[in-house]
Amino acid sequence: MEPRNINIIIFSKDRAAQLELFIRSMKEFFKEFNDHQIKILYKSSNYEFEKGYRKVISIHNDSNIQWRQEVQDFQKSLTSIIDFKDKYSVFFVDDNVFKEPFSLEDKQFKIFSERKDILTLSLRLHPRLNYCYPARLKQVSPPMDKDGVFNWFGKPGDFGYALSLDGHIFETRNIKYYFLNLRYNGPNDLESQMAMHPIPIPNMICYDKSKIMNLPLNKVQNYNNNVHGNVTAEFLNQKFLEGKRISLNNIRGFENYSCHQEIDIELE
Repeated sequence: MEPRNINIIIFSKDRAAQLELFIRSMKEFFKEFNDHQIKILYKSSNYEFEKGYRKVISIHNDSNIQWRQEVQDFQKSLTSIIDFKDKYSVFFVDDNVFKEPFSLEDKQFKIFSERKDILTLSLRLHPRLNYCYPARLKQVSPPMDKDGVFNWFGKPGDFGYALSLDGHIFETRNIKYYFLNLRYNGPNDLESQMAMHPIPIPNMICYDKSKIMNLPLNKVQNYNNNVHGNVTAEFLNQKFLEGKRISLNNIRGFENYSCHQEIDIELE
């Protein structure tokens, strides 16, 4: 696979501390991190949050990380950094965290790249997930083959939510229409509209252990009323500016039962 053949885009708002954790975890667990351009589209709602981003930019000043501040139009900002010539695209949010090794040389990626009946490779699903946190819904894994391929049409919870901007890898050509033709003003808005206009490609593929999980510590957008924890973005930003960071120690290898899962965080 040629370098910079995949769009890797991270969305962030007012969460410099959580973004720093995600970047750090990505460097540790994503084998080809240094071979690809990482594009970060971020927004801060006040000066304190902006100071947080200035700090994380100074920490992760790698030559392959491209920082883009969203100052006006989200859609224009996003479409300006997507390279639609790249064969693949994956999107992350700032409260994701890598917890297991991932490589574009993995068997699952090879299967995904070869089979046109697979819409997406999910880095967040695994067969033992039994709870959908945003919907507060118990869920059962659908039948999967030995490689983790399953039909997602009509499945409840996370197993039926293929068009996620939360660690799902797509062929860029399959999702290009959404970005250029829908009208949206943020990641949640875009994802919701994508879900309402599903692509008729029936299968997904996942790993036996999820590579990422989402830490829903807080909520920074007003688009929906997603359930979340009570560790505020303001608190984490202040601790980050004081020299603390969120530890990976209790996250590495964590056996999550939900894509989004509240766990106690440790500051170091």
